[in-house]
Amino acid sequence: MIVWGFLGITIKIAFVVFAAGIPTLVEKYFGVAGAKDSMAFKDVFEASDNGLGGVRFLSAFLISTFMNLTYAPVMMTFHKITDLHIIQTGGSLSKFFTPIPIRKIFPTINWDMQWNFIFKKTIPIFWIPMQTINFMVASEYRVVIAAFLGIVLGVLLSVASPKK
Repeated sequence: MIVWGFLGITIKIAFVVFAAGIPTLVEKYFGVAGAKDSMAFKDVFEASDNGLGGVRFLSAFLISTFMNLTYAPVMMTFHKITDLHIIQTGGSLSKFFTPIPIRKIFPTINWDMQWNFIFKKTIPIFWIPMQTINFMVASEYRVVIAAFLGIVLGVLLSVASPKK
């Protein structure tokens, strides 16, 4: 729960930073007029009513893409490291707060699964499209939607994991 709380905070920060930064970036350097304005509207419907629905969709897609190709792999790897630390410390709360032995844990990560499924499949096939939709809705719903999507990802991972 502590890890999920911490990750939730970093996800909220990432949402705010990417939702503000990417529209500014694409307006300034890629000439996408109205990207910042489209994100100022409550949702894609309000942006559409003001002639910026397509720009809102493009902005949402670019925010999702940049966020999922930069922040998400780091966050997912950190999450895996903390999962393995919790397992190695027997789930004890007091032992959880011991230093994480990164050099010992890092080689024990199933990199085939992390790279070939988590990064190469869930990010482009699941996370980028789902977060594109998420960035088209009102900002107050994004973290809740992301939490729900995390549950969906958990189901996907349990289905994809090798059976013992």
